Amino acid sequence: METDSLNNFKNMRLNNNWIFLFVSIIGTFFLFSCKDDFTSDSSYRLSYSTDSLKFDTIFTEELTPISVIMIYNETDKDIQIESCDLLSTHNCFQINLDGKSGTHFENINILSRDSLYLFVQFYSKEIGDNAPFLIESSVVFTYNKNRERVVLTAYGQDVHRIKNDTIKGSVEWTNDKPYIIYDTLRIDSTATLTIQEGATLYFHPQSTIMVDGRLVCNGTFEAPITFRGERKERYYENKSNQWGGIHFSGNSTKNELKYTEIQNGLFGIKIDSAEVDEKNPRLIIGNSQIHLVKRSVLDAHCANIYAYNSIFSCGEIRSNVILQGGIYTFNHCTFAKTSTGQGEYGITPYTLLLTDKSVDSTQGNASLLAKFNNCIIFSANQETGLKFECENPSDQFQYQFNHCLFPFNNIEEEFYSDEFFTECIWEKNPQFVSVSKVSGYDFHLTENSVARQKGDLDILKSFPECLTDKDNITRQNDTLPDLGAYQWHEEVEEESDNP
Repeated sequence: METDSLNNFKNMRLNNNWIFLFVSIIGTFFLFSCKDDFTSDSSYRLSYSTDSLKFDTIFTEELTPISVIMIYNETDKDIQIESCDLLSTHNCFQINLDGKSGTHFENINILSRDSLYLFVQFYSKEIGDNAPFLIESSVVFTYNKNRERVVLTAYGQDVHRIKNDTIKGSVEWTNDKPYIIYDTLRIDSTATLTIQEGATLYFHPQSTIMVDGRLVCNGTFEAPITFRGERKERYYENKSNQWGGIHFSGNSTKNELKYTEIQNGLFGIKIDSAEVDEKNPRLIIGNSQIHLVKRSVLDAHCANIYAYNSIFSCGEIRSNVILQGGIYTFNHCTFAKTSTGQGEYGITPYTLLLTDKSVDSTQGNASLLAKFNNCIIFSANQETGLKFECENPSDQFQYQFNHCLFPFNNIEEEFYSDEFFTECIWEKNPQFVSVSKVSGYDFHLTENSVARQKGDLDILKSFPECLTDKDNITRQNDTLPDLGAYQWHEEVEEESDNP
């Protein structure tokens, strides 16, 4: 019995030895076969997903997200990259090839019909110069007597970094270089922050401006002021919720936003309730745009706002503009809601919501007086244009739409009368140049727009700041002014994606 077991064990060892030898021979055969597949013929070339990688302006002292370049071997032969070198005089680019980081790589194999990843990032130290500076480098691949390069370019930019800061006293920000805001920037109740023309403020995710004092933005047509998220890649141009927004407390007053662009936030402007001073607006918005935010573009509680030549566009999951009590005048403004999805907390989102109480609670009522002159109130959903949250019009709830355009006509009967709507246009598309994420948002009017020459001329006489439009184009060349923030003129692109 023991002898049989011993013989079986010896036979198993012998069989295993033969199997090992067989596998070794086969492995050696395939190894040499694979080596024979590597070509040195220079006609066999690699291809690249791009021959140049361009970074948008990059802030110094910050490492960019990873960009990817694909390297393809689409031939029927294996190719060995003899060397790959990062050539740079500034050492700002960082690369990783085939899972390894460095600036020089040797003998990188890329099999037939296979590919490699080249990861690229950019980092630059501060250089002490306000102007953007150009950095150029290249990645050079050498194989089969071929020498090929992928060019890397980027502009570095020094910035002001504002981290969890509080503005006190009187402070002025210029346009010498951009600002990056981290956390919450607070303007103290006794402080004034004045931002001069051409300044750009970039905001880190979830960062906000909390204004207890005064914010003054002195933008111009030639050099507007911009508030936006810090991500500058094209993918993020039409993305909301990249930062917080601008929040004015009940203590804040005498704020001014002139030629100011606010975009890509969780919200645009939020104003807390305070005692209303009929003669002194808490916020003046002129020749500006608040655009593409996750919640509301403008959410005002018992405020006093005057706005002209301005655009309030593309709030997503809440009503675009919410006026919850207060005194408001909007001249030559465009209100545009392009999204048609479900609202927040099951509340239907409207282009314009007027109410005498908070939409978030049932506590308290507030008197409302709102005037809209020569405005456009546009909604992509015909059922969600204009909404009144009130029992009925009264001395405490007054509104006036004078020479305004509505692409819908579903106003509740108790809120509609000629007393409240004067010379208005109903159920007509204003024919903007473009209102989609694909082709971009452009709320200029096309030549055949029904909004052309339909405005009230008396508004120009009473409000001289409206004599020119948001583009600084005169409104006096036509018999009557156009509705909305823009006056049509021949230089404006006329092709529209509207039906």
